[in-house]
Amino acid sequence: MSPDWPSTASDLPHIDELAKIFTCSICLEIFFEPCTTRCGHSFCIKCFQSSIYKSGRSCPLCRQSISTGESYKLNTVLWNTVKLMFPREVEGRKTMHALDRPKDLSAQFCDSLEFLVKWDKCMYLALAGISASTIAVHIWAMFTMNR
Repeated sequence: MSPDWPSTASDLPHIDELAKIFTCSICLEIFFEPCTTRCGHSFCIKCFQSSIYKSGRSCPLCRQSISTGESYKLNTVLWNTVKLMFPREVEGRKTMHALDRPKDLSAQFCDSLEFLVKWDKCMYLALAGISASTIAVHIWAMFTMNR
């Protein structure tokens, strides 16, 4: 008599505990293309890159410093394990990633946002009673920097 093997990973006993182990602590989703830091913590590579860009070069969990020369690559063993154990979740994440905006559009958005912040600063200067010539200098700088 052969043992009854689970047909999918979601049928495994303790799958909830396993899912916690394979969850990115930044996005709180199952890892998607994970990388692992030298301190041993793993994250989705996009989550990790976004985190170190926003909050400095340190591990999001333990705050251990990350050198500027380090590049983080896909942890293929972890990624293959995740794909094997959580195929539905991985497919869902693939769909989400496919819907992401292209990088050049997000860069354009950031440039536009930066422009609006600078414009807002000029308006505050005007409301604060700063001279028109000083505001003109700020506006000139704003336009020349965004070309």
